[in-house]
Amino acid sequence: MPDSTIDNADHGDQGDQPQRKGVRERLDHAEAEVARLTDLLASTRQRQLERLLDDVGVEHDYASVKGVTVDAHLDEDGHLDLDAARAAAEAVRQANPGTRRPRPNPLAGAASGPPTAETWKETLFKHANTPRDN
Repeated sequence: MPDSTIDNADHGDQGDQPQRKGVRERLDHAEAEVARLTDLLASTRQRQLERLLDDVGVEHDYASVKGVTVDAHLDEDGHLDLDAARAAAEAVRQANPGTRRPRPNPLAGAASGPPTAETWKETLFKHANTPRDN
């Protein structure tokens, strides 16, 4: 046992260097993983709030200006308090009803009759080849 103590004392920091490098790499990897998971959690919370705002019918940017944000509606455990966020979004919508996003019309853009067989090329060709009465 005393020999190993003397051996470590002789090498000083050089004996620990390979171990420190491995520990440093694992620490860097763990920190990168924590940063990735933190970003994932933040984006998941944001999407959750945006879905709630869509259900209520309030624009995301307007709700953010009025204080309906993820940070404002986190509970003690770090979860998004959906009931409080919904109540705040409803209050924003009630205070300014003009901010409600219009519902999409499923019939918008639908053609009302049968498609024409004539293409632009055919139309232009037909009009280019007609005699003019000048």
